[in-house]
Amino acid sequence: MVQTVRLLAATMRSENMNYPLHLGVTEAGSGEDGRIKSAVGIGALLADGLGDTIRVSLTEEPEEEIPVARHLKELIEKREGQPAIAPVDSSAYHPYDYVERKSHKVGLFGGGQTTAVVMDLRGGRDIADSVFVCEAVVTDKPLTKLPLSYNYLIQIIPHKSIGKDAGPNFWPLYDAEAFISHASSGEPAVLSLSYGDLGAKLIKRLREETNCLILLTTEHANGPAEQRAFFLAMAAEGLTHPVIIHREYAENHLASLQIEAAADTGLLFLDGFGDGLSVAAPAIEFASLIELHFGILQASRVRFSRTEYISCPGCGRTLFDLQTTTKLVRARTSHLKGLKIAIMGCIVNGIGEMADADYGYVGAGPGKISLYKNRELVLRALPADEAVERLVELIKEGGDWREE
Repeated sequence: MVQTVRLLAATMRSENMNYPLHLGVTEAGSGEDGRIKSAVGIGALLADGLGDTIRVSLTEEPEEEIPVARHLKELIEKREGQPAIAPVDSSAYHPYDYVERKSHKVGLFGGGQTTAVVMDLRGGRDIADSVFVCEAVVTDKPLTKLPLSYNYLIQIIPHKSIGKDAGPNFWPLYDAEAFISHASSGEPAVLSLSYGDLGAKLIKRLREETNCLILLTTEHANGPAEQRAFFLAMAAEGLTHPVIIHREYAENHLASLQIEAAADTGLLFLDGFGDGLSVAAPAIEFASLIELHFGILQASRVRFSRTEYISCPGCGRTLFDLQTTTKLVRARTSHLKGLKIAIMGCIVNGIGEMADADYGYVGAGPGKISLYKNRELVLRALPADEAVERLVELIKEGGDWREE
């Protein structure tokens, strides 16, 4: 979607067409997932200066959409009129195609491995058991008591706080100045860097030290642009170190954080940048925060950890209770990691807008539902009160069902 709209805007400019652009993520769904998907897609285009109007399309009451859209608008407006970011060679940037940045492998990071989640526990936070498990944590001192699911956790700790007998799962964290002056050990290290740190001395040191993971930070009001500039500068220098995109927030309201973090980081993953994500928000509970990481990565199409739902907001053609039905479908299928299920109000736009869904649940008339597999009609005009269970049966027949 993002690359397509960018290309549309570029083509319009070349043809001297100045029509306004309306932005929206089609059939984004509901709840946290719908908000994150909308913020990633719309936020990426607004960050590029595209878009004259926006619509957040949620499978919820219309009045729930406006605050999300307004928050996105205000977030982007805060980036205007800020100090300029130093120019960078942008020849490695591909705005109209998805081209993944090639990074080399450092432990669990980079080299085409799974996009990582790194939780920031600095400030005395504790790790907690949750449905999702991260690959690493940034912490002030070694954690000694870990949930069973974290036996192989990598702990990133300030280099001055690591003892000489620390095990292989303890990685030292350096800032740019300390990294330039420290003696190489050959062991993995983590560097906390921002775009402004990329001077000649640091670049020379990075060429010498390849066994390093970069934690990319920013304090610029237009953080996404500065972090994108960092990746382009790395490409211009031929540096392929894996990079974790890191952002910090004082936000204490989860719904607001979902929008801000998704809009700030998602566009970088859509551009093929980043080997992992780290969002620091001390006021947000651990379980909610780690879930946000996985939600952003899924919305950015780089790591799938849950069922993907495509559902429309409903309109006058919808002849069944779309919101209740969506909740019922979620309740029965939310454990089917990686599966895409579309819940569409009618056949007018539903078949086309379910896109690449594996299964489709589409209104077919008053109280009637048709079921699709890979956009092919399988069961026509089922009674609505039977359709959810028939969908489950269809998923089982297709070999895509797993017990919880």
